[in-house]
Amino acid sequence: MKKTTRRLSRTDSQNFWPSFTDIMSGMVLILFFVLVLLYINNCMKSGQLSAAEKALGVAVESLDDANDQLANSNLKAEELQGLIDTLKENAALSEEEYYGKTMELQAALSELEKLRGDLQEVALLRLSVYEKIVKAIEDEMGTKASDGNPLISIENSQIVINESLVFDVDSYAIRSEAYELLDCLANAFVAILSDSQVGQYINAIVIEGHTDDTGSDSYNRELSAKRAVAVLDYLCSSNSQLSSRYQDQLVATAYGQWRPISDGSSEASRAQNRRIGVSIIVKDESIASVIDKYLKSQ
Repeated sequence: MKKTTRRLSRTDSQNFWPSFTDIMSGMVLILFFVLVLLYINNCMKSGQLSAAEKALGVAVESLDDANDQLANSNLKAEELQGLIDTLKENAALSEEEYYGKTMELQAALSELEKLRGDLQEVALLRLSVYEKIVKAIEDEMGTKASDGNPLISIENSQIVINESLVFDVDSYAIRSEAYELLDCLANAFVAILSDSQVGQYINAIVIEGHTDDTGSDSYNRELSAKRAVAVLDYLCSSNSQLSSRYQDQLVATAYGQWRPISDGSSEASRAQNRRIGVSIIVKDESIASVIDKYLKSQ
């Protein structure tokens, strides 16, 4: 029995050591795997950290860009505000300038209106002279000739004398029926020229000869010239003051057929165009003095 038991002990001892070796090998293997896992885990954590660091760097760069953009925006906002302030100042200045220019323009318009009024007074002076001459003749002789037409009228800024009363057809000899009319006209001229309130503005009294369109140009021009001179000569002989005091203010001129006052070729139109006209020429000094007075006021 004892011999048998000793054999069993040997067998148990031999079976124990291989089992321990296996255990140790297994533990080493397990430890190796643990180390591998730790290494892998560390590697993974290192990769995540790098990715996080990169993301953080990108975020920082984005933040810097945002700060730069914000700074630029603030700068542009300041520039824009400065521009707005400048525009406001310019607008206020422009409004003041506009007001000043408006006042200057109104003053200039007032002066021009006054000048226009003064020049209009000169024009009205001429019309007033015409009206006085016509009234003097009408008071003396009435308003109508024997043919029923007006003795004298104001047309197209001149006095028109009924030519048929003064001349026969194709003649420049004054008819005796016209003497009274021309005598009144001569006296009216003297009264106007001797009036200190009016005569100082009159440069000349022009006697105009006009014909109709029958006949040649040269014939009509010559006939109208002879008629104008005939009327002027009679006026000067009718009142000696015209020739002695106002000869330099009396003028005769001829227009022939070239200044008609009635269009058409009817006898009535031609009769209107055959006429003696009287025009008053205002002195240039009269107008110049008005303008000079205006210029000196500026």
